[in-house]
Amino acid sequence: MKQLHIKNRVFKGRTARFLPVVLLAVIIAITSVAPSVMAKNNANNDTSNAKQQYVITIYDDNTEKTIISTADNATDALKSAEISVSKHDSVEPALDKKFQDAIVIINIHRARPVMIVDNQRQARVITSAQNTTDIANVANINLHPEDIASLSLPDDLLLSGGAGLQMNITRAKVVNLKLYGQDLVVRTQKNTVAELLKEKKIELGPDDGMSLAPETEIVDEMQLQIWRNGIQTVTATEEISFTTKTVQDATRNVGYHEIQTTGQNGEKTVIYQIEMRNGEEINRAIISEVVNQPAIEQVEIVGTKVNLPPGNHEDWMRMAGISPSDYGYVNYIFNRESGWRTSARNPSGKYVGLGQTNPATLAAACPNWQSDPICQIKFFDGYAKRRYGSWAGAYNFWQRNHWW
Repeated sequence: MKQLHIKNRVFKGRTARFLPVVLLAVIIAITSVAPSVMAKNNANNDTSNAKQQYVITIYDDNTEKTIISTADNATDALKSAEISVSKHDSVEPALDKKFQDAIVIINIHRARPVMIVDNQRQARVITSAQNTTDIANVANINLHPEDIASLSLPDDLLLSGGAGLQMNITRAKVVNLKLYGQDLVVRTQKNTVAELLKEKKIELGPDDGMSLAPETEIVDEMQLQIWRNGIQTVTATEEISFTTKTVQDATRNVGYHEIQTTGQNGEKTVIYQIEMRNGEEINRAIISEVVNQPAIEQVEIVGTKVNLPPGNHEDWMRMAGISPSDYGYVNYIFNRESGWRTSARNPSGKYVGLGQTNPATLAAACPNWQSDPICQIKFFDGYAKRRYGSWAGAYNFWQRNHWW
């Protein structure tokens, strides 16, 4: 039998009959590769005119469109496909993101008006968000895990203002729970206290008591207390209030105020040993106290420098409009009340100024009272004449009582 050798293989019998097919496949492969090789060589010779082509499928809500384009981002691809989007629509991938693969899928989520019904509150937003959580975020509505939000067609197209979708929110009821001495706020869609306890995995022990019966119907903002009779421990996280330090700066004028360091509250974990009897706490003692975050002291700078106007006490009284015949009375009272110190303050801090009066009252009349003796003298001049009829009357009262 005649033998045919191809690539060191021997074809005999039935195998030889497949030789024409093999040869034909080789010829086709060579002829098909040749143009591509030539095209590749031509591309190498003229790379400046070569541009990547993309097969782009666009899903626009319920429609689909496929184009072949050299556009390398969604903005240009949508323009080529003659598809426009609004600022409220969402496009994936992002409009300006460069394509990475030759086959591209673009998803367009069209914005539509959504009417949100949240108990008595209603809000209308335009959004491309596809789920209740994202829609609530767009509307700045806080949803708790226990709240129920659902999407449906609007109940009334006219009242909804043409909204294409309605989101109904069923708020969970709030229960203020005091659990073994710890105050908690819990939310639930359940109807009874027993169902709430089961939902929150709270199991009552033989020594536990409860302020409400298990079959009590849950209403919003209800109070529920669960306690354990006897001695027990309770762990609580508590706030540490920051303190304030005031630094007096003699180089700054009176009235200057600056917060140099802003105070911040801290946090601590406290373990208490408490004794309960019939739901009443009869004793509490701290077992341990650990500072988780120390408070930061607030530092405030206040100016104490007083810039007084030129002249002596008589010059000030004259500028304040005091009659020269009253100079002696005014001088006597101010010497004993403040020693003529404009920023004088009594030990308790309740009275200030030349004539010693309430700080708020004096500040209302003379905002810069510490450095403004003229205003203070006018203020106390009015006080003396209203209460005593004259400075002489004020002087006589002070002589008898040693205050005025």
